[in-house]
Amino acid sequence: MPITPRDRDVFHPAATCKGRIDENVDLGLVDEFEMVSALTASPVKITMTGPHMLAKVAYDEYYGDVSKMMTDLGKLLRHNFLDLAAAGCENIQIDEPLFTMSDAREVEAAVAVINGVIEDLPDNVHVSMHICQGNYAVGKEYDAQIGHRYFDTGEYKAAEICKIECSAFLIEYDMAHHYEGLLGNRQLGVGAADVQDPKVESGETIAERIRAQGWLAPEQTIITSSCGFNHLPRRTAMGKLMAMSEAKRILSG
Repeated sequence: MPITPRDRDVFHPAATCKGRIDENVDLGLVDEFEMVSALTASPVKITMTGPHMLAKVAYDEYYGDVSKMMTDLGKLLRHNFLDLAAAGCENIQIDEPLFTMSDAREVEAAVAVINGVIEDLPDNVHVSMHICQGNYAVGKEYDAQIGHRYFDTGEYKAAEICKIECSAFLIEYDMAHHYEGLLGNRQLGVGAADVQDPKVESGETIAERIRAQGWLAPEQTIITSSCGFNHLPRRTAMGKLMAMSEAKRILSG
């Protein structure tokens, strides 16, 4: 089934839910953490799709209610995140790209589930929420403007999102203004490298986009990309990573 009316050729490989979701299933996140940690001395972050996205893209033949399905998915994620923390992982990211296109009640339920997922994690675990609206392809219509997304229909629900009790939000550059006055002491990852742009930005361009968020304190600012690089050539992805590093050097003086 197509997952967006913007492009009928964009599909997502979805699971079919035929019974109650078991919270004790091992999702392999600890194995991933240990494998990557063996390759680097730097801190490792493990990323996992959130309960809302998992429920929305599944073919539900059991629950008949997205909130009930999210609740059990939340228990599954909580179990795996606690295992990650016990294995020494101190950086976990949850990805949710469908909040804008979903109704307010559904997002409210998702926020409650996510808070249940992360509430028992140790204090040393930094939890990031990546909120985006899709990055499934770089379309032929790209016009060099940030903001090409598949799921950007509807109200941007920053006030509800900010009820998630995480350490940081990682968001798309042109959505950053929605968070002014809502962050408290949390961090904001400004997606200043555009994953829909096949061209590599300069470090100065990235820095300019960060400077445009004049309301955001430096200590609360994370320089990041608008979404993931999975659809970009390796050379392009590496170039954008290097541009973000250069922007940090520029902004740090």
